[in-house]
Amino acid sequence: MKRVVVVGGGPTGLWLAAELALAAVDVTVVEKRPERSPASRGFTIHPRTMEIWASRGIVDRFLAEGRTVPNSHYGLLETRMDYGVLDTPFPFILTLGQRRVEELLEAYARGLGVDIRRGHAVTNLFSYAGCATVHVASPDGEYE
Repeated sequence: MKRVVVVGGGPTGLWLAAELALAAVDVTVVEKRPERSPASRGFTIHPRTMEIWASRGIVDRFLAEGRTVPNSHYGLLETRMDYGVLDTPFPFILTLGQRRVEELLEAYARGLGVDIRRGHAVTNLFSYAGCATVHVASPDGEYE
């Protein structure tokens, strides 16, 4: 079995880890923050993201907690974008704070067997032909 380390436990890292787990890859996520930030850096989920989540059977987790918005501005222009004209089962954006998106994605990834380690920071990386060694600092000391 292949082993992969994903550096960063934000939405992208958690999604990547889940996708790798679905491909039978042994995945560990290392995230330097011991806790999630209470402040969200993003809150807009676009139709294509929801389509991808639907393809994995998890979109309802997000729809149940977010708020749908049928149109929105782009670049603060006065003309609003109407998502109803899109050929999608999700003709809207979904607003949901990044913190909650991360919590839902983390639960999904863990359910697929992903090892998620918070408070662990990558300190070095050595790559070789076909593999790499990742050095990590954790609350309990350093490891590879």
